[in-house]
Amino acid sequence: SPKMTFLPYAAVILLLTIAQASRPPYHPAPYPSPYPPKYPYSPYPAPRPSYKPSYKPQYPPKTEEPPLCSVNITKKYCVKDPEYPEKDIVYALKQHKHVVLDLYADIAGLDTKASVDELTKLEEEISLCPSDVAYILPLRAVNTAGQWKIIVNNIHTDYEEYTQSARVETCLTPGTPCPLVPDCNESACLQKSVYHRFLTYVPEDYQYPFAIDSFKLPSSCSCHVSKFELLH
Repeated sequence: SPKMTFLPYAAVILLLTIAQASRPPYHPAPYPSPYPPKYPYSPYPAPRPSYKPSYKPQYPPKTEEPPLCSVNITKKYCVKDPEYPEKDIVYALKQHKHVVLDLYADIAGLDTKASVDELTKLEEEISLCPSDVAYILPLRAVNTAGQWKIIVNNIHTDYEEYTQSARVETCLTPGTPCPLVPDCNESACLQKSVYHRFLTYVPEDYQYPFAIDSFKLPSSCSCHVSKFELLH
């Protein structure tokens, strides 16, 4: 019978190490990545598609339309308004009465009805240029940002009366010579304006639908005379 030979323990360990080193490493098949492949960064923008999108936005942007009272008028304010939300304003005033009273107190003293020399009749005013003078209670007006706003006016609720007036004077012939100035002097009628602050109703704001806004209204029609030298 053949004679069996036994290798030393150290030799067996050495042979196993050599066999493992010579065996090619096992690499399992890679799983497909759930993420899209990453493309290298390119400083150039991607070309625009040649086609136009066929879909339309579900909710198109809402554009503010001028109120009905502004149709067929050239003025930037309305003293009559068939769409004036009086009932909504009264309800909102009752819900925010104390805060609104603080706001209204800041502008209540700016009432121009008694601030123009306490005139009793419009005939007492003398103007160098033809103009139209009126004391108005505006219901809507264009603010300094060019937006139509609802003004709190002629509202009665809880024994409180909310009125906001303004004196307006509009030139009838702006840019024309002043009638009372001699023709030897160069003159022109100019329209001037002042800024008013009014308490407004903002129906889009459900939390607090009131704010103070600024409005530019015509205030006077002045006569501008150019500087001249008297020649001897």
